[in-house]
Amino acid sequence: MKNRPVNMGWSWLGETGRPWKIPFDFFGNAQKSCGQYLNITTATIFLGGVVSLILYITDEEHARVCEWSASAVKNGALYVIAHSVTTIGNPVQSTVCTAAVIIIASGVYGFRFALGGAVISFASAQSGALAKLIIARERPRCTGVTVAPDFSGYSFPSGHALSATVFCGFVAILGSQIFVQRLKTVILSFSFILWLGISWSRVILAAHYPSDVIGAQIIGQLFVFFAVFMFDISIRFYTRIPRGSTL
Repeated sequence: MKNRPVNMGWSWLGETGRPWKIPFDFFGNAQKSCGQYLNITTATIFLGGVVSLILYITDEEHARVCEWSASAVKNGALYVIAHSVTTIGNPVQSTVCTAAVIIIASGVYGFRFALGGAVISFASAQSGALAKLIIARERPRCTGVTVAPDFSGYSFPSGHALSATVFCGFVAILGSQIFVQRLKTVILSFSFILWLGISWSRVILAAHYPSDVIGAQIIGQLFVFFAVFMFDISIRFYTRIPRGSTL
């Protein structure tokens, strides 16, 4: 009997085990939890992008942001929740959370995967910072809305939304592999809700326009898909699996 290569568990987009299909199967019939998470988040970004594009073209973004933020201030509870959730995406908190995920990944998959996660997290953050300097878009200025100290700097893309996209994507990758099915559902559902909460709390707080959030999510999602692709290549290289073979 011929020895079959070990399935390392990273081919979650189908039972055929061909990770090379990943770039062409974003909306495919994903059979594993992480693939479903990536499909749902990508579809959510697309739908949000359509709405954001309409608001941008009709020059309604600023008016809508101020309207939504004013409504949240009147609601009180919604504004407090938005402030609490957005705090998780602040640089210190997001760095600590990302470091924790990288440490766990190191214990589960080894140093090279943890190093890859750290490099991708750093690269995504620097890409967002560079885009802010190049585009230099001013933040919304809404009358009657309290501006928090962390609302300084430029607006596009949202750093909170970008870091949340990458972080929650890594949690989905890790959680889909190390937890039993029931816990997978809980972890991935929590990641999705956290991702939405951190991202769109920035609009509720009038810190960003919707297009800032969507742009950041697109950048972050590209980094997540790149991470998936590189991890699969890494596994094939280290396990000496020929390209085009079935795991």
